[in-house]
Amino acid sequence: MRLVRNEAAAQDLFQAVWIRVMEKEHSFDPARSSFDPWLYAIAHNLAMDFLRRSKFETTGAEAPEPTQPPDAESGLAHASRMAQVRGAIARMDAPQRELLALRFDQEMSLAEIAQVTGTPVATVKTRLHRTLAAVRRLVQ
Repeated sequence: MRLVRNEAAAQDLFQAVWIRVMEKEHSFDPARSSFDPWLYAIAHNLAMDFLRRSKFETTGAEAPEPTQPPDAESGLAHASRMAQVRGAIARMDAPQRELLALRFDQEMSLAEIAQVTGTPVATVKTRLHRTLAAVRRLVQ
């Protein structure tokens, strides 16, 4: 949902991912890879194909609301800051949003992200560093 920003498309892609998993289950080798990166690689490829085909970018989905700290004043400051961060992320392109989602939402290692996206670990590090720097610039 965070990547394609369209609920109907996300549901269709979710189903397509599991169909592809069933079609390609014979190609999964647990000795080479764990299941999660293999699954995310399938989802990544289908989502990127969808975005390329449709050139579809909307501004819909937002991250879930954070929990508020107990102090009301610091809670407002925290909520304001998180709104700025969510806004900055919403303005980023799909590959940047995906990178942030894999790293921070799915808590994947850089090596797992590299496996999912089919890029070298050094490239993942560079892209993550640049994406985080862009978020910082947009939030300042």
